Amino acid sequence: MTVSRLVLSLSLSVSALLFAAVVPSAHAQGADGQAVSAAELDTLRAKADAGDADAQLSLGVRYRNGDGVEEDRERSAHYYGLSAAQGDPRAMAYYGDVLWDGDGVEQDRARAVEMFRRSAEAGFAYGQFSYGLMLENGHHVEADLAAATQQYRRGAEQGHAASQRALANVLSRDEADEDALVEAVRFYRLAAEQGDARAQNSLGYHHDLGLGVDKDEAEAMRWYRLAAENGNSDAQNNVGYNYRYGIAVEADLAEAARWYKLAADQGEALAQFNLGQMYDEGLGVEQNDAEAVRLYRLAADQGDADAQNNLGVAYDNGVGVAIDKTEAVRLYRLAAEGGNMVGMYNYGASLDMGDGVPEDDREAVIWYRRSAQMGYGLAQNDLGVMYLEGTGVRRNPMQAYKWYLIAAEQEAGHSVANRDAVKTQLTQWQRGKAEKLAAACMASDFQDCD
Repeated sequence: MTVSRLVLSLSLSVSALLFAAVVPSAHAQGADGQAVSAAELDTLRAKADAGDADAQLSLGVRYRNGDGVEEDRERSAHYYGLSAAQGDPRAMAYYGDVLWDGDGVEQDRARAVEMFRRSAEAGFAYGQFSYGLMLENGHHVEADLAAATQQYRRGAEQGHAASQRALANVLSRDEADEDALVEAVRFYRLAAEQGDARAQNSLGYHHDLGLGVDKDEAEAMRWYRLAAENGNSDAQNNVGYNYRYGIAVEADLAEAARWYKLAADQGEALAQFNLGQMYDEGLGVEQNDAEAVRLYRLAADQGDADAQNNLGVAYDNGVGVAIDKTEAVRLYRLAAEGGNMVGMYNYGASLDMGDGVPEDDREAVIWYRRSAQMGYGLAQNDLGVMYLEGTGVRRNPMQAYKWYLIAAEQEAGHSVANRDAVKTQLTQWQRGKAEKLAAACMASDFQDCD
């Protein structure tokens, strides 16, 4: 089955934040995690009922996490609300969490944002991080990246790992700004050294690509592995990739498949695609078309364009699934619209042949051209065919020769034979002109090809 991912697929939290990061695994302040006696619990409740904000917060944390008491989210929210009403900055942030999710209390996201803001203004690092997320993403407040960055920085300066990571995410957005990248690496490292798995993965990425730090694939792998062992699915995928291709480690297909599976089982689309390829080709696992299709489908349903293309190929050829040309075309189109150059070609070919969709030569030319301008050799060759035959576009043997020349650099399809055949049909001037156009097209990375 045709596979299409040709480059390292790094799914990293460097360009966008997942909002799920707002809610911590456990609210930590206010309880020590130890069991308490009935008498001690009665005393704590009495203090809380008497208006002791610390006791209210402590009970909120205990009921949320089941620390020394039976877990009770409604009671937890109740006590958070009482403590927050007295201005405790920790409680305001935690109450914001439960209001946002409607966890033990009626959902009220506007009020949640207000809680985060008040907590941030009171100087609580987690509140600053949470309010920063609201500002960055425009949740019930006008989006303001500069203000969000300020909040992240305030939290980061207090040593809050998630704030350090969030600040680094913002700083690393512009890969042309070396000073910002250097600062981003510093904050990723601070968070990574505290055990923040996302920061560990992102730090690995920066070492991998040499962004803000010297390129060092071995150091990248060390951080990927740390993050992967901490359960980060992006890092598990990256470790799998390195084992797959022998980057900084000896290639080990079985180990690659193992790491891909850990990430895929967490719902990581890139890993689902990558593991699907392993089953598709029998690399590190027993070849299994049905399992490949299952994994491609999981990734495709999350919008992974490479998986959509490969699932389309499966339906097109009846590999691991019954032949369904209409479904194949639907998937090719999704992949094409998602930017996958092979999907663009496959969708164009379906239109060209009227296979699973009404024939439409002009539309086929559009998709062949888009794929060709991304560097896909088969599309370049077939675009040449369309120009030579005048199918879907005005006949132009010189343009056909140009595209055959370009495709022949990859020896794609029958491009070499096509190039040599059409060459004899052109004058010396036409050949020279086409050769100059082809050279300019390739020199521009296929952007100047008209």
